[in-house]
Amino acid sequence: MKVLKIRAYTVDELPEEIQEKIHENFYDINISDDWWMPTFEAFNEKIQKDYGLEADPGRVEFDLYRYAKLRYSVADARKLLLALIPAERVAAFEFKRDARIEDLVDIWIEDGRRVFASIDPLARELDGDIDEIDSCVEDLLSDLDREFLRALEEEYEYLTSREAVIETINASGWLFTRDGKRLDHLLLEGWRCTRKSAS
Repeated sequence: MKVLKIRAYTVDELPEEIQEKIHENFYDINISDDWWMPTFEAFNEKIQKDYGLEADPGRVEFDLYRYAKLRYSVADARKLLLALIPAERVAAFEFKRDARIEDLVDIWIEDGRRVFASIDPLARELDGDIDEIDSCVEDLLSDLDREFLRALEEEYEYLTSREAVIETINASGWLFTRDGKRLDHLLLEGWRCTRKSAS
């Protein structure tokens, strides 16, 4: 049996320029097919809290730095209406008419994008944009798409950053030669590797 002795280094033990080379070679180590899912889940939780909307996780479309398109549904009509109409106007109206706004303005989304509203004539006392509430919601959905795209871009940039890539490599216990070549495949092939710290 032959024993091959090779000096092995962690990323942190290597020179700066070699660390940068390793980052370039493994920049996508954190990018799996569903890398975007935690960002989506956080975004979905936020829009439920802020707008009473939900996005369908099975119908997410995006192209980084170009566009994102989600399919939405109304989970809480009252919360959505209060996000679009000043709360004090709604409160005064509801007190005067002893009625809840969501009982007078029915709003829903078909196919995740097309917004419809059925407005009781009584609700028109609110004035403002109540007659165009469907258009207001459509504008909101477009704004949310852009917000989701920005969140995806920020997450992608972090996951492919040098900091995140090296953190994952260190957590995986990978070792490298002095010039930045990964050694782990040698161990898997049965080579005995004697670890020596950098000096």
